[in-house]
Amino acid sequence: MGAQVRIEDLNHPEGGHARIVFDGVGRMTVESILIRRFDQRENFLSVEGWRGAETPIQPQSVEAAGSAIAVVIGPDVTEWLDYGERIEVGLVAPGQIVPAQSGMALWPEIGSFTGHRRGRGRIVSGTAPRPRPAAVPPPPPRPAPPAPPTVIAPRPIPVPAAPPPPPAPAPAAARRRVMPIVAGLILLAALAGGGYYAYETWWKVPEDRIATPLSALDLASLVNRSPEEVFRMGETLWNQGSYDVALLLFEDSSRRGYGPAHTRIGKLYDPATFQAGRPFQRANARKALEHFDAAAAAGDAAARPLRQALVERLRETARGSDAPAREAQTIIQELRL
Repeated sequence: MGAQVRIEDLNHPEGGHARIVFDGVGRMTVESILIRRFDQRENFLSVEGWRGAETPIQPQSVEAAGSAIAVVIGPDVTEWLDYGERIEVGLVAPGQIVPAQSGMALWPEIGSFTGHRRGRGRIVSGTAPRPRPAAVPPPPPRPAPPAPPTVIAPRPIPVPAAPPPPPAPAPAAARRRVMPIVAGLILLAALAGGGYYAYETWWKVPEDRIATPLSALDLASLVNRSPEEVFRMGETLWNQGSYDVALLLFEDSSRRGYGPAHTRIGKLYDPATFQAGRPFQRANARKALEHFDAAAAAGDAAARPLRQALVERLRETARGSDAPAREAQTIIQELRL
């Protein structure tokens, strides 16, 4: 149930098409998929939008290569997904309702659809109904390996005769030449022994004190930990450079009502404190405000000044006439700031 999932933009001429690849799931027949999000009451996706009940989605096509399975979805699904949103995607076999394989991923940037269709309560771009996924064809037989090339023995190359060895030095001269070499070897051995002793005594860190980075497979062990402890573990991983896994811990802590976790996520989205690639590729003022509001409702006083500063920057930006100004105006109107 813990498959590795990656999402790719198909760069379709009309946009809005994505491929979801499940690595290491083996061969299986796929009839539909389930897409679930978090922190929302209506958290299951359908072609009509987000709903509260599980809703199977039929992909446009299903491809199999080795132990990986890829499903292709079109704009009637991708239009409901926002950049940076964390989702869980499951593969459902024929006659089943529970996914046989599932995994989590962050939704990437997918090009907008430019065709003609109906969506989100208004006439926008759209496509014809999707065909049911075709049965996955068996892989073609592997071709026979080519015959090994014929090895041609190289012609022997004449080697000139070696010069005669120099005459052996006298015993006294030989001792004079050997003594500096022996002294150097003794000095190197002493330095190596001293260095090893110093390493064992002062610099070597016991194995039980070495912090092992937490992987995505360890997340199930956090279910019995308090949200405060999960949040502190996320900060530790963040400082180690594991930004994606740290975000998962921040989100787990915030879902359980820990206000500082909401504040931390809000600062990741806030354009004033945003850092590209840690873990998002662009800022999102709307999501930052949502997390600041949730943090304030959970009792974290540190979120209020951050929210007020972001609102003031949005109002200042909205006074212009360019694209950022129009985006700021939309956020202010929708959130009634």
